[in-house]
Amino acid sequence: MIALVEQRRAHPLDPEQDLMSGVLAARDEAGEPFPPEVPIAIGVQLFAAGGDTTTQAITAALHEIATTPEDQRTLRTEPALIPQAVEEYLRLHPPLHQLARTLCTDVKLHGQTMSESDLVALSWASTKRDADKFPDPDRCMIDRTPNRHLTFGNGPHQCIGAGPRSHGWRCRPPCPGCSSAPAGSSWTGTRSEPTANPCSPGSHTCRCASATTNRADARASTDESPVREEGDDRARTRYP
Repeated sequence: MIALVEQRRAHPLDPEQDLMSGVLAARDEAGEPFPPEVPIAIGVQLFAAGGDTTTQAITAALHEIATTPEDQRTLRTEPALIPQAVEEYLRLHPPLHQLARTLCTDVKLHGQTMSESDLVALSWASTKRDADKFPDPDRCMIDRTPNRHLTFGNGPHQCIGAGPRSHGWRCRPPCPGCSSAPAGSSWTGTRSEPTANPCSPGSHTCRCASATTNRADARASTDESPVREEGDDRARTRYP
């Protein structure tokens, strides 16, 4: 990580495209660059957190698919439901169940008074089973919509992985109606293939009119991100 930071410091890339170049280009509230150890710490945190949580989330989703044959068949015949299924798997099986926050001011919530500097636990797992927000919350519904879960947190502390998941998870096989493959891939339709990555989010133009319509409708109803409440500075992340 130190070598990567030094490389990007000497030869920065586009900060809009390269994460570490963006970190190095960031400035604190006084307009000054962060101390040298901060980019290294951020890089280590991203690699550690991103690796563990991603593998756990994918493992849980694969287990859910393997143990629910009916849902598996549905996803094979209706791949346009994959984005909704991804969100449902993330809701039911969050990689992290809770995180801590240190209160910056006194807060009263549901009759409970919490004081400034109190350490409080935010249970993401509990929010996803809230029957007031999710009908039949313990049931896996791959077509659930809306699905505004908090697996990636909320507000100014929302997980940076909330965006990349759209590209890493939402892979689509060829349309079963016309067997057209996503642009830029060599998908052949067998389990041992494709020889190249079949994922090309947003670029799959299906030759099957009905499937094209279904995909467009699915995107319109499922690509909405969870509600974010910006500007809430009452709590901040506490790092170990």
